[in-house]
Amino acid sequence: MEMLANTPDVVRRRKAMMLGLQALLSREQAVIALLAWEREHGAGSTTFEGLHQFARRVCDHFGKVGRRVELHRRLLESLRAPDTSLPLDPSGDMRLMLRKAERASGSPDVLEAFLIAPTPTDEGPVSPLHATFSKLIVALEEQLRLHEPRIWMDAASYLAENLAPLRLAASTERELTMWLRSDKRSLFRGMVTEGQASGIVHLLYVWAAEMLGPVPADRLFSEAVSIVQASPEGRTFPPTALL
Repeated sequence: MEMLANTPDVVRRRKAMMLGLQALLSREQAVIALLAWEREHGAGSTTFEGLHQFARRVCDHFGKVGRRVELHRRLLESLRAPDTSLPLDPSGDMRLMLRKAERASGSPDVLEAFLIAPTPTDEGPVSPLHATFSKLIVALEEQLRLHEPRIWMDAASYLAENLAPLRLAASTERELTMWLRSDKRSLFRGMVTEGQASGIVHLLYVWAAEMLGPVPADRLFSEAVSIVQASPEGRTFPPTALL
C-alpha cells in the first residue's frame, strides 16, 4: 500500500483526523494512530462504523479507558471542521515515525505493535481453553474493580511488562497486551498454550498479592473462579486448570 498519499482529499482528511486524535492523545500517539489508519484504509472513505472501530482500538491501545465515544465524536467533528481550523499536514512527522520503525529492525517498536494488531472480532470458533481463560481474566478484572475502580490498568500494565518468561510469540504478546487493556467484549483468540495461560493467571495473582495482600488476593481469586465455574465455559474447561 502507498503510505502518505498526497491528493487534496487525502491531505485534508489526514489533517482533520490529526485534529480529532490530538484532542485525547499526545502528538506522537496521534501520529502512530494516524499511520495505522492510513495503512489499513489508505485513501478510503471515513465511514461512521470504520471510525467507531478505530476509536475503540486507539483507546484500547493507549489506555484511554471510557473515552471511546468521546474520541469517535471528536473525529466526526474534525472531519466536518472548516479548513481554516485544521492543523498543518502531519506528513513530515509521519515519515519520521516510519523511519524510526525501520531503524528498529524488527524489534518490538511501538509503531509496529500498533499497526499489525488486528481489530478484534467475534467471528469464528474459540477453543474451550481460550473461552475459560478469557472469562477468568474478565472475572478477575471485575473483582479487582470492585476493590478499586481504577486498579485494573495497573494490573494490565504489570502483566504486559512481565510476559517475557512465558515465551509468547511476539504477535501474541502484542495482541494480549491490547486485549488486556480493552473492554474485552471479544474473547481472547491469540495463540497461547494451557501452560502459558496458567502463567498469565499466576502473574496476575502475584501482582494482586503484592498490591492487596495474600488474603484479599486469595479471596478475590476464589470468587472469580466460582463465577467462571458456574458458566457454560467453566463447565467445559474448568478454570481450576489454570491455577
